[in-house]
Amino acid sequence: MNNLFCITSHCNDEDKIEILKKNINILKNLGFKILVASHIPLCDKILSSIDYFIYDKSNPILYYPERYMDFWKTVEVDKKFLKLNTYLPDYGWTVLNQYKKIGAFCKELNYDQYTFINYDIQLTQEMLNKIKHPSGNIMSNVKWSRNDSNIVKFPSLLFFSFTSNDFFRFSSLLNKQDYIDGTHTDSESYVENLLHSFEYEIFEEMVEDEYDFKVVEDENIWNFNTDNNYFELFVTNENIIIYNFKKSIKFNINGEEGVLTKNKKLDNNIKSIGYYDEDNILVSILHLLDNKKFHTTIRDDE
Repeated sequence: MNNLFCITSHCNDEDKIEILKKNINILKNLGFKILVASHIPLCDKILSSIDYFIYDKSNPILYYPERYMDFWKTVEVDKKFLKLNTYLPDYGWTVLNQYKKIGAFCKELNYDQYTFINYDIQLTQEMLNKIKHPSGNIMSNVKWSRNDSNIVKFPSLLFFSFTSNDFFRFSSLLNKQDYIDGTHTDSESYVENLLHSFEYEIFEEMVEDEYDFKVVEDENIWNFNTDNNYFELFVTNENIIIYNFKKSIKFNINGEEGVLTKNKKLDNNIKSIGYYDEDNILVSILHLLDNKKFHTTIRDDE
């Protein structure tokens, strides 16, 4: 079977690069031909160890309001519950776009099977044995370990394989506007919908990755106070919420002083804001109001 291993990647640090190198070496030692797609230039050592390389600098991340991931939590302010929403970028199309670019590139090649892995998959002997002699399309389930709980998700985009004709048909179905406009929650559910017109078997073993991807650390989604843990701070274009006080703190807001012990909502038209530290020195936190990296809103919790 003439099988090309296609590796999707975005290796922006040394740890990720080492994982990519390890998986390339495993596949190369087994005699597989290898293609790597990346949004980042890779070193000559990696390029000399593979057969094909696709560099796509664009890395099309989607942002609010085009498409986004909505994370929220509820806080009580003045006996009213408010929902703090942070709209994080949607990275789902970046990997689907790599599949589409690979499909366009590989039409000039002559392989019977195209097997896909993400750079950080944990390759197992069962997986490698299965792919040595594939009999058709193969999909898999992935185990996500999040917050001390395991979530099983289908289909896994860490490991799957298509016959040549089905891969080119699959890649031609990938459409950015369909992805943006659809009701699916993520790239996996988008692919699952496309799979309705394909026949495939499901790989019995659960697949896992080595690198836990996060857009931003969880504690920073609703708290922009990166200076200390005295209180938490949530900022939108219209409002500011200071909440979850660890102790009573004296604030100076636009020249007016007062001790805050309960969650407080303010209009975001502040010229100066700070708190008094243990030495009664006024510490400005005005810079934290510009610490917002993503679109945010505050809504009534209905």
